[in-house]
Amino acid sequence: MKKLYLHIGTGKTGSSALQSWLSLNAKALRRQGIDYADLAPEAKHGAISSGNGYQLLHALRESIEEAERLINTVYFYSESNHTAIISSEILQGINPVFIQQISDICEKNDIEVTIIAYARSIYEKAYSAYLQEVKRNALVDPFSEESVGTNFIRNVNNLKRYSKVFGDRFRVLNYDAVKHDIYSSFAAIVGVDTRDLQTPQRRVNRSLTLEEAEVFRRINALHDGRFSGAISDFVIAQNPDLKTSVLYDKHVVDRIRLECAEGLRWINEQFRVDPPLVADFYSGEESKSGVTLTRESFQTVLHWSLEFMPPQSNHDEFLRFLANFTALLADVSPDDARLLRGRAEALAKNMQRVQS
Repeated sequence: MKKLYLHIGTGKTGSSALQSWLSLNAKALRRQGIDYADLAPEAKHGAISSGNGYQLLHALRESIEEAERLINTVYFYSESNHTAIISSEILQGINPVFIQQISDICEKNDIEVTIIAYARSIYEKAYSAYLQEVKRNALVDPFSEESVGTNFIRNVNNLKRYSKVFGDRFRVLNYDAVKHDIYSSFAAIVGVDTRDLQTPQRRVNRSLTLEEAEVFRRINALHDGRFSGAISDFVIAQNPDLKTSVLYDKHVVDRIRLECAEGLRWINEQFRVDPPLVADFYSGEESKSGVTLTRESFQTVLHWSLEFMPPQSNHDEFLRFLANFTALLADVSPDDARLLRGRAEALAKNMQRVQS
């Protein structure tokens, strides 16, 4: 019987790092008898991806026959190997019909499925997810409790859908207990020998510091989101291993503990999570939320603004961003504002020459 390990996340539990590790070691895993279809090879270099599961979701949307073909020929791509791994957060919230179809396909083809998910403390996950929105999707709002409970309930419902279909073949692990070596945790479940495997040399998809978060919120207000990915990639690349912290709000902590207690208890009991998940790691001491931004705070984004070459389709939007950023920096650092103004003038003149 073949074995399929389907890793579905959940969000902000090291999936990007795990997928980087799997991509980096795809050939070595194959030699161990384990197929990991390296469908997002950029992940091995630390790029954020959706792992190798997007193609499965696309196939399920097309037809069950296409999904069956994909599992049998793409995910199990070596004739001699009888174990395969699929990893993608994008699969955690899929339609229940698709979950059942995965089960039906595997049963038909004599494939034993194990679903793997990591879960983490509710507050810290919510704050990390908030920073991801600031970093990648141009969010400008401050962190609050408004969406925390809703997002956790959605996560619980996703777990319930998989649990209903796969029952005891669904493993949920405490990310907080293994986050310093999630590779060994995952390897132990799948049966991977890690002695000859490589580990990513840089931290993958790190969060933001409190100062960076405030800078991004200010910068996000200056454009419509189209530059978020480019800016965040540049900023993170300058210091990928920078340590970050969590901003605690006692009011939000108390609300989470109250609203999410039932769902937290269900996860711990249903999956016998060891050690049990907790709602938060709040020590009782309020975090200092005030961040004073200085000229130095904006330097990395300034460097990006001076180096970035916008595609022609975004040229006008980038010029508007430079104008807005110039106005923001005028009070903080007039010299930097002049640099940005000069960059904008040079780009505008160059575009005039190209058009003429």
